[in-house]
Amino acid sequence: MNFKNIPQNKLKRLIAILAGCLLAAIIYLGGILYYSSHFLPKTFINEIDVSNKTLAQTNELLKEVSPYIDVLEIGKNGEEVKDRFDLREMEDDIVYDASVLLNGQDKMNWLFPEEQHLICNKIDGSYTKARIKSFIQDFYFLKKENLTEPQDATLAIENNKVIVKDAVDGNKIDEKTVINKIDEAIRAYFDGNGSPVLDLSESYEKPTLRQDDPSFEGKAEAYQKALEKTVTVNITEDKNEVLKGTSLSDLLKFENNELTANQDKLTQYIYDLYTEHKNDERTYLDRSALQTSLHDALPSLKDETINVEWIPSQHQGRIEVEILKQTLYYYENDVLMLSSPIVSGNGEITDETPHGEFYIRKMSTDSYLMGRDYLEHVDFWIGFDPSGRVYGLHDASWRDEFGEEIYLSDPSRGCVNMPTDKITILFDYADVGTEIVVHD
Repeated sequence: MNFKNIPQNKLKRLIAILAGCLLAAIIYLGGILYYSSHFLPKTFINEIDVSNKTLAQTNELLKEVSPYIDVLEIGKNGEEVKDRFDLREMEDDIVYDASVLLNGQDKMNWLFPEEQHLICNKIDGSYTKARIKSFIQDFYFLKKENLTEPQDATLAIENNKVIVKDAVDGNKIDEKTVINKIDEAIRAYFDGNGSPVLDLSESYEKPTLRQDDPSFEGKAEAYQKALEKTVTVNITEDKNEVLKGTSLSDLLKFENNELTANQDKLTQYIYDLYTEHKNDERTYLDRSALQTSLHDALPSLKDETINVEWIPSQHQGRIEVEILKQTLYYYENDVLMLSSPIVSGNGEITDETPHGEFYIRKMSTDSYLMGRDYLEHVDFWIGFDPSGRVYGLHDASWRDEFGEEIYLSDPSRGCVNMPTDKITILFDYADVGTEIVVHD
């Protein structure tokens, strides 16, 4: 362009325009440079105004907010439960790092920025996974009373009908799984893509069998035949009992989706039959033979007839106490006649229940247990220590529950506590001299 041919007044205007454009460009580029290290106006991070603040200034302001992860769990009744995992409580030097947000902002638009509310998803500081466990001890999922175990769909008996009960999802989750999930969530924060919410709903233990599983096809109809048959128990030549309908189905149950005799109900049935006909004609009902016969006949798909055997004396019994299973077993002729949950002693709290091979030394009813700080009445006492007076099996009316892990926190004083209905049968079956074996 030949500036000599341009009139002076136009030339001056052109120079002014060019100078204005250059100044605007310098200002605009200066703004881009400025907002490369400062946050844009109208910027809020975690609800804190960081407009025109540097990264260092912003990180300092964000110290007012503690990084956290809300762990979402499933309650016992299906409701949502939230436990907050505060990262700064775990490591006090953990702080938010807003560098990802600064680098990601649209600094080219610094002249006309829109108001934006951002969440910082990056942290900085020291971190060790090993500390997570100590900070989740009060979480909902760790409290046993809050949990429902997942249950597979299963065959069951209801109102004399064989049905397929659907699975129960439950809300049980392994502690290690939670620790690993929280660890992954924290590491995501360090990588700059963390989330303040960790949903554990997909990490819960799930049932492996559902109601529509092909393995159930046709089974309910097949097993229904077992409930529609009759089992005739010939007690004597002129007396019998017929088990059918509810009286039959009550003696049955499903284990691993296979029909079998209900051991507890069968034990009570045989005991009732035994006590009704005890000492008929100076002979005894062969309990173990009847137990074996009924155990085989009850799940059968066809009608069965059982003849009760009468013997001159009962078979010698044997009692076995398993401490770790907190269960007592009574056998006759190697046939399991009775099983019962128990509460034993615990040497770390009270007296240990003696281990080894013993014999019943003393049996009594309407007795009192006495010690320095207690006096308790029991209906049945079966003593097995050498004196027959110190350690024994007995009822414990002061307990509502037996078995499982009760002995770890609320043990007996060394004796074996049993439910009254169980020791009633054992007391009638066992005799002085019956062998007792106690083991872990």
